[in-house]
Amino acid sequence: MIDPVDLEQVLDRELKQLPRPQAPRTLLPRVMAAAGRAPAPWYRRPWIAWPAVWQVASVILIAGFAGGLAFVPVPSRLVDIGRTLSGAAALIRVVSQVFLQPIAMYVLVLAISLSVACAALWSALNRFAFGEASHQ
Repeated sequence: MIDPVDLEQVLDRELKQLPRPQAPRTLLPRVMAAAGRAPAPWYRRPWIAWPAVWQVASVILIAGFAGGLAFVPVPSRLVDIGRTLSGAAALIRVVSQVFLQPIAMYVLVLAISLSVACAALWSALNRFAFGEASHQ
């Protein structure tokens, strides 16, 4: 059995003798071409990189639009849809509390039990069928 320190020294010496990896010949021209490109126009950059004037203008525009929506009358059809969705959400919440929550713990215990059983079966298959050496 070789000493770990000796093994480390041998590996270090051998690795230092290997030639250094070389970049592909096409890498430098591609990098230089990418570096020489003109920057994207301000409107194609992320909002945080926009000029400050345009950032302020966009915030004012969005705030004005949102504020203007507060004064727009809501059609009665949308109110009806909102009430229907609210009723559907209440129904889903009741069904969840009555039917799903009581069995959730049983499903969790079953899932954990099946996971443990699968792990035990894999371990047994790995040891006996695939010929893994015994740890004794």
